[in-house]
Amino acid sequence: MPLLLPGTGEVPKSIVEAGELYSERMRITSATAQMWLEKDKFQGYVRGFGDDDEEEEELDGSTADRASVILQRVEDTYV
Repeated sequence: MPLLLPGTGEVPKSIVEAGELYSERMRITSATAQMWLEKDKFQGYVRGFGDDDEEEEELDGSTADRASVILQRVEDTYV
């Protein structure tokens, strides 16, 4: 769907410049990407979504809390 603006229908220069500045300066490190993935997994767990099989493998039959396993995995990765 095209951007609907009054006038000639062109995208304003300031918006184009802002997009260029953002794309030039935006850096996503592997650490940031991993943290986003862990955050998404944890939010899914809190909301009751997610893949239970992966977490069950990490628990190995113990009664440890799944949230503590996720947080420990994050701590092991970044600390």
